[in-house]
Amino acid sequence: MIPAYTKHRRSSSGHRYWRVRCPTTYESGNYMACAELAMHATIGGSNMLTPSSTMTASATISGYPTSNAVDGNPSTFWTTGGTAPPSGGHWLACDFGSGAAVTVAEVVYTVRPDTYREDPASLYVDYSDNGTTWTNAWSVSSIPSWTAGQTRTFS
Repeated sequence: MIPAYTKHRRSSSGHRYWRVRCPTTYESGNYMACAELAMHATIGGSNMLTPSSTMTASATISGYPTSNAVDGNPSTFWTTGGTAPPSGGHWLACDFGSGAAVTVAEVVYTVRPDTYREDPASLYVDYSDNGTTWTNAWSVSSIPSWTAGQTRTFS
């Protein structure tokens, strides 16, 4: 159980694209990294991210691809490295496929296992039907600092 944080939720129905966006992180440049990301349709549900899902990101550096965030191995990770964040913060997105109508009720996020703290200080869960225009479904702010390799569940 994590310490208290502030949560904001808006209702949303199912959508094809979902992303986790971090406008603020514990890295001074607001760089973002993720060792494992799971999105659940229900609280306590199973991981909906599969090897057939298409992952994209605001940025990535060589050797740390988006696929590392969903490979089931918390010792590998995706990172934006020293890439400056776009407006709204760095993000990691999943395309659940044509015809998908997914609702994300819970996100399980594991931070990178080393000493770099590119961890979320705030986290926004956004959806899209076209992968271009995004709407915020829910968010958490005032997330306490993380320890290396820590996993937290946000619902």
